[in-house]
Amino acid sequence: MDPLFALSVPNWLQASGNVLANTVCWIVIAIGFIFTFLPVIPGQVIILGGALLHFFWLGPEKGMSWTGLTIITIIMLLSFLLDYMAGAAGAKKFGATKWGVWGALLGGVIGIFLGPFGLLLGPLFGAIAFELLGATVGAMQGKMKFTKHHLTSATKSGYGTLLGTLAGVLLKGVAAVMMVGVIFLDILNKWW
Repeated sequence: MDPLFALSVPNWLQASGNVLANTVCWIVIAIGFIFTFLPVIPGQVIILGGALLHFFWLGPEKGMSWTGLTIITIIMLLSFLLDYMAGAAGAKKFGATKWGVWGALLGGVIGIFLGPFGLLLGPLFGAIAFELLGATVGAMQGKMKFTKHHLTSATKSGYGTLLGTLAGVLLKGVAAVMMVGVIFLDILNKWW
């Protein structure tokens, strides 16, 4: 074993063998995969943690490679970016103004702190509230008259935000499958 890894892993972990290491790491990765679909805990980070545990437990000659770790880290970062932008893109697709898009983004950020329903409903209510706020500001400036049409438009952009958020969850799921696939192939490559 490489001296760098021998120093960073306790003796009882070094002596425990590949079976225990693989079992524990795959359990952590499976937990991360499940949490990918729950909005409070970022499952991709747990998946990456399982891969890092495998890397440091078994070392680069038997565990994950640097290349595999780099690939799954890039997939994880891209999935976060796409997930964050999906709600705003859905709002824009359904006719939101810049007020609605900003409301969806802000609602998503605030929703993080409000649990599972907050992550789904935060962008929805943020888009609706900011669409109405934008229409109200416009009406106060004399540029337009606040009408029932604004409520319909705001609701439509909120619906688009909800669809975008659900698309983001789907994208996170695809990213999690890709991450697990890269880990599996990277580890399988060591056995051949």
